[in-house]
This record gives sequence, C-alpha cells and structure tokens, in this order.
Amino acid sequence: MSCVAVYCDGRFDGAALAMNLALAAITGSERHVLLWEFAEERSVAQPLGAAMRQYTQARRLFSREADMPDSIRSTRHRRLDILPAQATIQHLFERPTRADGREPLSSHLEQWHRAYDLVVVDCPANAADLSDEILELADLVVAPFLLDSRAEQARHDLAQHVARCGGRELLPLLAAPDWDAINGDLPEALERWPRVPQMELQVRDDGAMPPSAGSRGDDALPAFALIWTTIEQKLLELDSDREADQRFIDDKSGRSAKAGDPALFQR
Repeated sequence: MSCVAVYCDGRFDGAALAMNLALAAITGSERHVLLWEFAEERSVAQPLGAAMRQYTQARRLFSREADMPDSIRSTRHRRLDILPAQATIQHLFERPTRADGREPLSSHLEQWHRAYDLVVVDCPANAADLSDEILELADLVVAPFLLDSRAEQARHDLAQHVARCGGRELLPLLAAPDWDAINGDLPEALERWPRVPQMELQVRDDGAMPPSAGSRGDDALPAFALIWTTIEQKLLELDSDREADQRFIDDKSGRSAKAGDPALFQR
C-alpha cells in the first residue's frame, strides 16, 4: 500500500486536489483507494456521494469494533472510499496514546494495508505536529505552487521541511490561470513540473468547491490523469529503491550471521 499526502497552502484547495487525484487513481484500474480527510470545512464527502452505512473495503476486513474503519464511507465511485474529516478528528482524540492527546496515525495505516492499495491524505497545512506526522508517513508529498518568480524557492523550502519531518520525496505541481495563454518558455527549473489548471484548485470567496468537485463523472479530468501518471511512476521508483535497500540489509544480515556461526570454523 502506498500513501500520498496532498499539501496545499491557503491559496489552493487541498480537498479538491486530493479528490481529483483519488479519482484519477481509480480510473481504468482495479486499485482500491481511500481518501483520508482532516479539514472539516472543505470536506468532499457530499460531492463524492458518500454513503452513510454501506459496506466499504475496510469494513469487509475488520470487525465492527474497529472504530475508525467503521467510520469509512463508500462513495458513488466504485473502489473509492472516504474517511470524512469529522470522523477522523473524533477518533484520533477519543483514544489518545500520545503525549499530545491523540492516536498515532501510523496505527491506522498499518491496518489499512490489507484493505487498500492507496491512501490519499488531504494534509492540513497549518496543523503543526499533525501535518508533520502526515508528511513523515507519506511515500510521496504532492504540493501545488503558483507560477511566479518565487515558485522554485517555495518548492525548495517545502522540500527541506518534508526532509526534516522524515518524509521521502516531494512532487511539485505548477498552477497557472490559463496555460494556453502562456507564451514563451518556462524557467528551466520549472519546465518538468506537472501542470495543473489553477481554477480547479482555487479557493473561492463564497466557500464553494471548484468545478470538478461537483462533477458526477467517473473519470478524472485529463490534467489530473496526467499528474497521476507521474505520481504512479514516482511510487514505482520509490518501491524499487525500498526493495533494493531491504535486499542490502538482508544480505548484510546474512553475511553477519555466517561470520558469527561457529560451525563455519569447524574442520
């Protein structure tokens, strides 16, 4: 199971980005995806048609006594479930096992690996320790940046923060109001960043969700489908690196065990 965290500052709608990436992940695949929310004020449970008591992938595998899985809702999209923010916050603080009064997030990810192929987390950007813990747990952090002269420096600063939290890698997205209207070449540092239409991530003054959040289609928008292709490739590379590291550790452990085996020195 892979975990992708969506991290947005106040200019972008993280809930909309997380939702679109989750939809892209299930499009044309048999992947089971969980969208894990943390921000109640921007929940996409209603736009996704979250059911109240339907059986989800997690509830098929866990007992009813497991509070968090029992709060996961199915959506109108097959293979996409959602854990709404209200239930997330309630359960994290109901059974605290940490000094700051909440349950560790890792305990849930360890359970869900049997139920889901991917967890997409809408990471709150201003929740201090909670945000840092999500960044640490994620295999990949996805963050949009506005196309301007400060984009590369902003990416560098966030990448440094992700590294300090123990995170693995940051994938920057480049947002612009109208890509068709942009003439000339982009700065070299930004050329390879996946592009996203800014209007789909714009936080509106009236609190309404971006256009795609109201869509009833089963397919992700083309821009997000392309972004997901990049994410999937990144996850495959990270998995390959992780397997290589594990083989190195296993080989080293095997050599150490042989070196310390008295039977090797018997004639």
